[in-house]
Amino acid sequence: MKKLLKLLFALVLTTTLLTACGGSQSTDVDPVVGVWKLSEAEAAGQKISLEEYQKMTNTTEVPTYEFTEDHKVKSSGFGMVTVDSKWEVKGDDYLVTDPDGTQADVTLESGKLKFSVMDVTLTFEKE
Repeated sequence: MKKLLKLLFALVLTTTLLTACGGSQSTDVDPVVGVWKLSEAEAAGQKISLEEYQKMTNTTEVPTYEFTEDHKVKSSGFGMVTVDSKWEVKGDDYLVTDPDGTQADVTLESGKLKFSVMDVTLTFEKE
């Protein structure tokens, strides 16, 4: 019985120490991680709301981007199949690269995610 108690105590102590060591790692999640919904677009200095976008494209879909902790991005709702891309930190901003090599600069400011490609900016808000 004494051996069993010692073994149980050693097991609890080891588990506690391993948990404590594992807990010291950073658990901060990058603020870009999550699902983002289109809120507006801007092209040639003209802003378009989500509702206007939906009217123009004759859809009720809301375009989204989902950024995951493993640096993957899924986009959907742009009238196309889901595209799997990758994201990386680029200074204070982000860079998203599509499978075909197309890249977009992405900024996160005031809780809004902004994609800029050529003269078009798409603004997203987190779900």
